[in-house]
Amino acid sequence: MNTEPAIVQLEGLDLIVVALLVLVVGEFILGRVALLRKYNIPSAVIGGIACSIVLAALSAANLFRVELGTELRGLLLLVFFSTIGLSMKIQALRGSAKAMLILLALATALLIFQNMVGSSIAAAFGFPPASGLLAGSISFMGGHGTGIAWAGIFSERYGLESAEQTALTIATLGLLAAGLLGGPLAEFLIRRHDLADSARAAQEAPGPPAQQLVWEGIRPSMLNTGILIALCVYIAPLASSALAEIGVTLPGFVIALLAGAVLINLAEIGRVTVNTHANTMIGDIGLQLFLVISVMTIQLPFVLDVAVPLLAVSVLQILLVLAFVYSTVFLVMGRNYESAVLCAGFTGFSLGSSLIGVASVRAVTRKYGAAPVAFIIIPIVGSFLIDIVNSLVIQLYILSPVLQ
Repeated sequence: MNTEPAIVQLEGLDLIVVALLVLVVGEFILGRVALLRKYNIPSAVIGGIACSIVLAALSAANLFRVELGTELRGLLLLVFFSTIGLSMKIQALRGSAKAMLILLALATALLIFQNMVGSSIAAAFGFPPASGLLAGSISFMGGHGTGIAWAGIFSERYGLESAEQTALTIATLGLLAAGLLGGPLAEFLIRRHDLADSARAAQEAPGPPAQQLVWEGIRPSMLNTGILIALCVYIAPLASSALAEIGVTLPGFVIALLAGAVLINLAEIGRVTVNTHANTMIGDIGLQLFLVISVMTIQLPFVLDVAVPLLAVSVLQILLVLAFVYSTVFLVMGRNYESAVLCAGFTGFSLGSSLIGVASVRAVTRKYGAAPVAFIIIPIVGSFLIDIVNSLVIQLYILSPVLQ
């Protein structure tokens, strides 16, 4: 007689410890598998996938099933986007504004193409074309959060009983593809166009000497950084709840990013020193832990059970993104090293999430050197601006009589 496996719940400190161990496993595997290093696969993705396979095997053997808490993941998300906001000084934004607008225009064009593919497939199977958005920008450009938010509306409007399951499965497939393809695509572009030398030359160009990070104890600037991050994390959920009461939906992580941008520029005006190294380190820790927990959370048996019917549309969308990035994004953004790094981030948020995009950018720059514009505009476009555009496009699709 089959019995349900025992459930082990991990949250809080237990989850942090496990996530750190999984991250160490990811770094260990990355250090010993040359192919993964060559194609810049983020260690958090490697460790998370390895852990999810182990957890699936333990559950299949009826030993025990692990459930991961969500509260810590939400906190890490707020921390990461707070640090991104604290790096958005007006001077840096001015220098990146043109590239940001161009990338947003490209992302908007791809979003429309994703919906065209999804709508065509839905119509071919006898569903209302607008319902194809679940296999388009809702699940790919929008990710899990957008999928959950819109699934109920599509289920009610078009009678799609499995709308949420469909959206989550496609978003999961997109997340895995984003983590595994963003780095290799950038590697391909860098090698094909001989950009490695130009990347190294840019790092060695004359200019102010690079600051060497030497630990000198806790400095006031570090405390200032910690206080500003804490303020962003504290403000974000309160502001999100207050806006929800008046009918405005704005995710907490977007508010954390905006709060960080406001606070860093106020700090500049008030001559309050913020420690860039501390901000970067805290952001990296938040990003890596969030990603590894997110990938660990993937229920592989569930995905495999329902993924086969959705595999064709997922493959088509993945090929669309790769072709668009290679043929358009790389060319429009300048055909240089920075544009190759941007392609890694663009692939990440077009298929999975801006967090995957940033992780892919970090993996590439870890190997070849800094790409400052990519670090600034990928989180802003991929987690904030494109979400606004996506929401507007979805609304237009739903209201269009032609697509009903």
